[in-house]
Amino acid sequence: MRKRVFILLAITAGVLPFFGFIKPTEEAPVDVPIVMYHSVTNINCNDYALSPEKLRADLDYLSAHGYRTVFIRDVVAYVEGKGDLPEKPIVLSFDDGFYNNYSSVLPILNEYDAVAVFCLVGKYAAKEQGVTKRSKSYSYMNLDEVRAMNESGRAEFGNHTFDMHSYKNGRKGVRKNKNESEEEYRKAISDDARRNEDLFSQAGIKFGLYAYPYGFYSKETPGILSSLGYKAILTCTGGINRIRRGDKSALLHLKRYNRPSKYTSEYFFKNVFKLDDAPAKKACA
Repeated sequence: MRKRVFILLAITAGVLPFFGFIKPTEEAPVDVPIVMYHSVTNINCNDYALSPEKLRADLDYLSAHGYRTVFIRDVVAYVEGKGDLPEKPIVLSFDDGFYNNYSSVLPILNEYDAVAVFCLVGKYAAKEQGVTKRSKSYSYMNLDEVRAMNESGRAEFGNHTFDMHSYKNGRKGVRKNKNESEEEYRKAISDDARRNEDLFSQAGIKFGLYAYPYGFYSKETPGILSSLGYKAILTCTGGINRIRRGDKSALLHLKRYNRPSKYTSEYFFKNVFKLDDAPAKKACA
């Protein structure tokens, strides 16, 4: 009887390790870096255009340092407790839906057994329907090309607005205007998002993530997008994401670093991104 009482007291005091029991510990978070690319072309390389050779060099560097590409939906599944991530995950994201993402990036993804996220602007894709003369630098993917990307298994797609990818049409990206009511703002964001969803549904695409044009948004925006069913939002804020199971709020403010052409892969990932180049391991709490 006395032994039972002592064990009960031990449980209450949290000293069970003395009896062979281990107190549960919280699972360590995982660092998830996200790279933001745009156009991949040999012409006019700049802060938003990178050559195919440099993209290959990036993938060589990441592979050599133990990183594995994942989709945003993999990160969401991890947070929701429905899946796992590799020890050193990384997300490659491509904004705007350039035609060269199909003609140049997809073959490179196949070559490296990699995957990526492509954030699409509906207005750009709609203008490409029926156009036969295409530029690898200035054209955008049409619905047939988006469908082919989707069917490849290498691509996940994000909503990058239908017609809000601008800061000259009376609004900065998806930021709330000064004299706009909350109801008016919610309707503007919702209508545009649904319009983009309807367009790309013709290519078999269902968006689960959203990317802010130019990084402009307001305090109300994440809540509005979440209410529309978006589980993840890509920002333009620099940094590496620390992801924990169950922390869904972190998914609505995912950080990215833009990849300019002027840096070598090693300089960008070591000095700008400050990626871990040690052997693969999960981040410490």
